[in-house]
Amino acid sequence: MEKSRTDVERVLATFSTHMKQKHSTPGKFMNNIEEILDSKRKRQKKESYLRSLEKNVVFLHYFTEEAKAVLELMLRRVNDGEKFIRFDPGLTLSEIEERVREEIKNAKKEISQTERFSEILKKEAAAGKNYVERLEFNYSYLMAVRSFTVDFINIIYALQKDYYVEGINSSTSEDILRYINMTANYYIGNVRVENGE
Repeated sequence: MEKSRTDVERVLATFSTHMKQKHSTPGKFMNNIEEILDSKRKRQKKESYLRSLEKNVVFLHYFTEEAKAVLELMLRRVNDGEKFIRFDPGLTLSEIEERVREEIKNAKKEISQTERFSEILKKEAAAGKNYVERLEFNYSYLMAVRSFTVDFINIIYALQKDYYVEGINSSTSEDILRYINMTANYYIGNVRVENGE
């Protein structure tokens, strides 16, 4: 049976609608993240809280980078049914999460002293703001990127069964990832959109 046709703009519109339905408002989204951080602050001593933030930021950084690569691969294959069905994004993401968590857990030194991970944290420390505040900001941002990238992956996975996506080209992945990053910044209050749209 011939698939219905859609295009990248409609896929992005579907994603935006999904975001509004799932998260209602940016304020509510940020409240959920702030509750997570507040719970950590209350549970942990200052030093433990700092180390926990470092580990979480490093984990989220590596997970989101690999999740973006998964999305890029899906977009390249979205109109090739045979190649697409060989790929299970849910299983792949679970494997990525498990591997990254294991690497961080098995680091022989403090996360900030481990060469592979320390480069990320050096950038945070060099940002010129309070280090903890900078980590909290990036935790919020990366939590949003992680959530929205996985949401987009799920949309593409569901959509490809019934639709042929027109307009896929060499810049599509970059455009979509930029849109996800922009949406993440909007939901954590880092950018404003006129008229609240």
